[in-house]
Amino acid sequence: DSPCFERIQKLVHVQTGKILNLPYER
Repeated sequence: DSPCFERIQKLVHVQTGKILNLPYER
């Protein structure tokens, strides 16, 4: 259960970073 949670958390973190970086790139 731990590894699965870590994988999901990492994925969410990457997605959040992309969304936050989109406005700054423009």
